[in-house]
Amino acid sequence: MKISLFKKQSITALSFSIFASLSASAVQTNELRVEANKNNTIPFFVSAKDTKSVSSLNASNSSKITKSYSGSHEVWPVQKKNSRERCVRWEDFRAPNMNSTAKSLSVNSTAKTNALNDLARAPQGECVEWETYYYYTNYGTADVFKSSDGILDKPVVVVQPYQFSVDDSPVEYSAYQFYSQINTSGLADDMIRDGYDVILFRYANVENGIVANANGLQVLLEKLNTISSISSTSVVGLSMGGVVARYALTKMEYTGTPNNVSTYISFDAPHLGANFPKSIMDNLKRLESKIDVFGCGLTNTCQNPRNDLRAILKRFDTQTFKDLIIDAPSGSSDRLAWQSSLANMGNFPSVPSLALTNGSHNHTTQGYPTTKMTTDFKLHRPWYLGGSKTFKIYTTPYKDNVAGGYLNSYQLASDKLVEEANGTPLTVFVASGQNHSFVSTNSALAGSPNNTPFTLVAEYPATNEMHMTLTSSKADAIKDWLKQHQY
Repeated sequence: MKISLFKKQSITALSFSIFASLSASAVQTNELRVEANKNNTIPFFVSAKDTKSVSSLNASNSSKITKSYSGSHEVWPVQKKNSRERCVRWEDFRAPNMNSTAKSLSVNSTAKTNALNDLARAPQGECVEWETYYYYTNYGTADVFKSSDGILDKPVVVVQPYQFSVDDSPVEYSAYQFYSQINTSGLADDMIRDGYDVILFRYANVENGIVANANGLQVLLEKLNTISSISSTSVVGLSMGGVVARYALTKMEYTGTPNNVSTYISFDAPHLGANFPKSIMDNLKRLESKIDVFGCGLTNTCQNPRNDLRAILKRFDTQTFKDLIIDAPSGSSDRLAWQSSLANMGNFPSVPSLALTNGSHNHTTQGYPTTKMTTDFKLHRPWYLGGSKTFKIYTTPYKDNVAGGYLNSYQLASDKLVEEANGTPLTVFVASGQNHSFVSTNSALAGSPNNTPFTLVAEYPATNEMHMTLTSSKADAIKDWLKQHQY
């Protein structure tokens, strides 16, 4: 038996994954032969099994995306070509003493590393021959789905959302998955039929943070700006993608970089940060620190749960998590840094902009009005250092209960603990949950309903919705906005 707070094999039992309902015997496809997204929520929590469960679908259907219409599916690498100068011939070599110093130091010493780095940078006399060499920075992939006329003239760039991996395997994010996720209510299909060219921008690494991925989006937009057939470009950012798009567009305007963007749409993006329960993060860190690293820790019984926990904790330390999460374990410095940079560049792009939020206008109820203990469990001495330890997870009402697009992380933690308690030295006394605001309405609006930089806020939902729920009314709002503002 093993204790695993987030067991890989069972994550899809939760409602976070849109792929749980897909089966070979009951697949409904649209005219582009892409499965309709019946569950209209793009998942936040994902696991390697989510990827594996659709790997065969991806392999067999990646070509079917474009098989039934006259357009084409092109895959563009989003890369920036860089150049540097280096000396290939010196007239007078010097710095022998530094080389001797480096050789005399311990093989693994920091001092030796620093000495060798200094040697590499040190003047070697006069350079008599230079050469230019080139290298590429890879930012991701753009999947281009042209409309039926086959001409790339009205692109709509859709920027990837953030998804949190609950195991140590990177989750592949294919064009097939991305297209399917935004095709709820036929959004992607309708845009193509209306003459738009849908371009899906997928990051090379979703964990690289806001600024790095915004640089990638800028590279893509600069490329589109060089294509003469394009009349204008629209940018739609999903969740994190909305922040990435805002940063890229603001930076391009600030630096005077030419672009042909006519409008910007942000869908439930955490412009002011997102709320991931601090109590869950703190208890996971404490739990990992108590797992026996001797005795039982030398067996799979303890090694497996420790590895699972460390994989989760590693996600908490990624640049993207630190950029987006208000109570990130590293503090607020990373989030405040990109927000300060954005403010210095003008804070917001000047093009017409539309905000969509999963949070209601003023319906604040997400859970209990007072602090609630959602999980109470004990880990017993045979498996953990220092004897039995009790862990308790509490809600934070002033953050959890504000209006906004919600997640149910508390319930996820409780469900996983109950599932793993049978037959293990783990006793669960309390196991419940509640929804918690993840992207508040104010955060999605980069301000508040009465003070937002967006040109327009689409109609608020009557009650709070799960984060990244793309309803038919939201899909209609996006299509209507494009018709008004993309020329």
